[in-house]
Amino acid sequence: MSRPAEDFTCTQCDFRGSSLSMQIRRVYQVGAHHIRVRVRLAWCQACASVTAAEELPTPADLKALVAKYAKQRSERAAAREAAYRQRTWVQRLFRLKPVIIWPEDHFILWSEEHMEAEITDLRRLVAAMQQRQSTPRCLTCGSTQTAPFHFGLYEETPEGSMPTGFMHPGCGGMLQVRKSDFRFFLRRRIHEFSIEGEALPPAQR
Repeated sequence: MSRPAEDFTCTQCDFRGSSLSMQIRRVYQVGAHHIRVRVRLAWCQACASVTAAEELPTPADLKALVAKYAKQRSERAAAREAAYRQRTWVQRLFRLKPVIIWPEDHFILWSEEHMEAEITDLRRLVAAMQQRQSTPRCLTCGSTQTAPFHFGLYEETPEGSMPTGFMHPGCGGMLQVRKSDFRFFLRRRIHEFSIEGEALPPAQR
């Protein structure tokens, strides 16, 4: 499956970087469970490049996810009820299911099982993180010297790039981002990590 990426350049030097590392599948090994690693784009001092870094979940994230899915369940129930109330007499006669118009922000309609699994996994991960000692790591080299990016949605300039607001260390220029003209094919291998964010060697996978 091909995947999109973003290209990074610097306004003062010939630096080139990519967000492609964000597309790698990663999981934490938490006891007998494998739980998805949350990632965000960051600058890694050790790699001297743009890379994927950990985004450590908090109890507030768990609370927000539970609230989000509760809201979606409520909105789905209301949309389903409204659709059944508005069935035509033909639909009622032949007991046909109506077309349900879901709320606009329900871009992906997860099943109940998926939502419960997401909440359970995040609850396990938040509990495990209480014992963690390390700050967020670079998921490429393992360094803790990372600085996350905070730019939001794309607002591309006429040249097609957007300033990130991040100053290139040691250079003084600003990193810019643009959507790559290419799509990439990645192997679907899963990379496993300890709860401390350290890559597990093959013998422990």
